[in-house]
Amino acid sequence: MKLSFIPHFFQAVTCWPPDGDAVVRHAFDIGVKFGLAALDALHVAAAMSVGAQEFVTTEKSSNPLHRATDIRIRSTQTG
Repeated sequence: MKLSFIPHFFQAVTCWPPDGDAVVRHAFDIGVKFGLAALDALHVAAAMSVGAQEFVTTEKSSNPLHRATDIRIRSTQTG
């Protein structure tokens, strides 16, 4: 796997959460509240921390990520 894309990827990020520790604390609460995996909870908390109105995922609607109700979750998957 070629990892040279990583610096370019992170240089392209235009919006970072203002307080990483707060995102982690919020992610813990989201994970417990909705039964989400840690990484899913972190993604949702990070999106919310920057004011996102919705979270778009490739996860199917059967994935626990869709239990989160604090932000609109949309899937690119059909069915």
